[in-house]
Amino acid sequence: MYSVELETFDGGATSTLASSTFTFDNNEYYSLKVSAVGDELNAKIWQTSTAEPADWDITATDASYTQGEIGLTTTTSTTSFDNVAVNPS
Repeated sequence: MYSVELETFDGGATSTLASSTFTFDNNEYYSLKVSAVGDELNAKIWQTSTAEPADWDITATDASYTQGEIGLTTTTSTTSFDNVAVNPS
């Protein structure tokens, strides 16, 4: 099992706002969608070969920031990211 987390990184410190565990199959592709609207943060992940789920897997509320940057990281696995896009809501 692996954890997918929504985190903040500020002043060199990481804080986890919300997380969920997932089981990933080797040699499969996955899609990740993250939404940040106002103080609501949401994320969902699914196998690319299946339809996007309607519900969010991870939700959090954080009114600390009105702007910022995104980051994608992994630990203890070999992972690559492809077709990353950031779109205004």
